[in-house]
Amino acid sequence: MKNPELITLTTALIAALISIVGIIVNYFVSRKQIRNNTRELFLKEAELKALQDRFKEEIRVKAIELDNTQKSLERELEELKQNQLQSIINKRLEAYPELWSVHIKFETNWTYEKRKKDKNWAEQYVNALNAVNIKYGLFFTQDLYAKFFELRKELYLAIDNADKETHEIPAQITTNIRRIVYGHNGPGLSTIEKDDLGSYINVAVAKRK
Repeated sequence: MKNPELITLTTALIAALISIVGIIVNYFVSRKQIRNNTRELFLKEAELKALQDRFKEEIRVKAIELDNTQKSLERELEELKQNQLQSIINKRLEAYPELWSVHIKFETNWTYEKRKKDKNWAEQYVNALNAVNIKYGLFFTQDLYAKFFELRKELYLAIDNADKETHEIPAQITTNIRRIVYGHNGPGLSTIEKDDLGSYINVAVAKRK
């Protein structure tokens, strides 16, 4: 007859052995899973770093492209401005000599020839100025146009105040007209024209060199 205590002890030992084997198996399985998970994590990290590097490179390339595009647009805008400025300068180079010839005819030569500065003179003068203004007024500088407007206003005043019989203009008005053209306590219209014209010629010569 078998010993019950021996049977119980044997059963306990077998169970313990099975438990130990299970623990050992679980240990190695778990360690393998950990290694696999760690390897997978490293791979994911490498993929993520590669994506980050590629994204950074794309951003760098786009930044360079954007900077080049901006510089190109700035160059084109500057070129457009220069072309527009050159067109305006060219028009002023045409306008100022024509305006100058009006002063020579109706102020300088008229005075030297001792011709009467009457209503007819004022009307011819202002009509000649208006013709220049229609053709070139858009291209006048602010200073020039302000003095031009002052001269034209004084000529209209001369026409309105001319003697009804002799058509002569009061001497003070003709003096004011001459001062507006040649200057008095400040630059006159002719001085502004010459200064502007000289600076534009220098610009034009510089661009040809």
